[in-house]
Amino acid sequence: MARILVIDDEPAIAISARRMIESLGYRVSSFQNPVLAVEHLRAQAHDYDLVMSDLTMPGASGLEIASEIVKLRPDLPIILT
Repeated sequence: MARILVIDDEPAIAISARRMIESLGYRVSSFQNPVLAVEHLRAQAHDYDLVMSDLTMPGASGLEIASEIVKLRPDLPIILT
């Protein structure tokens, strides 16, 4: 089963995205704080098959997050929304 990391600073979006994706049978972790999400990913980068991130968030933009992810795991697909 694929595991997806969802990052969005809006609680309602993070929760609804997690629920929708889980209803499709995927395992999902969601974070509302992009800095904490990257820290989590540093510790568990090989546990994920996809990252979905908001593009504009306080603390770190989706592009900044993507840049960090590429350093950790260049093969990990990233969707910016």
